[in-house]
Amino acid sequence: MVWTAVAGAVVTALLLALGPQLYDGDEIKDTVRDAVRDDSEIRHTVQFMDEGFDLILPAGFEMSDSRRRMLAAVTLDGGLEKQLTDVLGSAEPARPVVLNLRLTLEGRRNQPIFVDRISPVDIEREVPYSGTFIHIPPQISGSTVGMMFNLDERRPQARVPEKVDANDDEAVQRLGGMTDGHKPGALFFQDNTLTLKSAEEDALFIQAVATETAVSFRIRIDYRIGDRRGELVVDDAGDPFRVTPLNCVSRSRWAPDGELLASGMASYENVWSLKGDFSGLEEISDPRRFELGSPYC
Repeated sequence: MVWTAVAGAVVTALLLALGPQLYDGDEIKDTVRDAVRDDSEIRHTVQFMDEGFDLILPAGFEMSDSRRRMLAAVTLDGGLEKQLTDVLGSAEPARPVVLNLRLTLEGRRNQPIFVDRISPVDIEREVPYSGTFIHIPPQISGSTVGMMFNLDERRPQARVPEKVDANDDEAVQRLGGMTDGHKPGALFFQDNTLTLKSAEEDALFIQAVATETAVSFRIRIDYRIGDRRGELVVDDAGDPFRVTPLNCVSRSRWAPDGELLASGMASYENVWSLKGDFSGLEEISDPRRFELGSPYC
């Protein structure tokens, strides 16, 4: 009741002060909106879009007997994320090489909201993860990429995806398969604009790539409403997003005619991989020489 009375008093005062101007501008409407309720200027949701469920943990992660039993009991019928969360507890796994996100933004103001920049922030780097690798590869191709972060850059910025040239051996080896044939190109906001309108959703498909160091980061969105600036920081339910290069010890090799000569190898402390019949996970007996192959290694 007290809040209702206060809100009513605020609105009445605004009505008397603004008079006929009240219905003339979206800025005035937003002023009233702010006075009546505490409402975020941009509403957002984040969804992981990786079709598989590859997770890598840092070296030293304790693979206890109880965790082994839980991993052996994992099924792919449903609730996979919860099953793995129960196993890993408070561990902080990273996605290998590529992180695919769907970031949905919705304007919550009558005025248009102009997004000036989207960039990784709170960046921390460390050696590539080489602890436990939980390998559940994707069975179908990934989502369309609309924006890329090259986390190997000292100050990563949003970039436009470019198709990898089939003759660019280094790019194909480092990025081609894992990124659905894309690499980071020109600056995204150099030639693109993003405007959020009230109650309308815009979905961004973001691909973050790390091939040199393990990287944790959050995403900051810088925007304008009229002549006022604001920012929104997005993360994984309070935790940063994490990406790590693969710990490949050899790369796949092909003959000139395209025949596979040798599959790439990776090295980890523990590897749990999808069974051949897709019924669950099995522990790899020799994780230090794990045949991973293309497009991973």
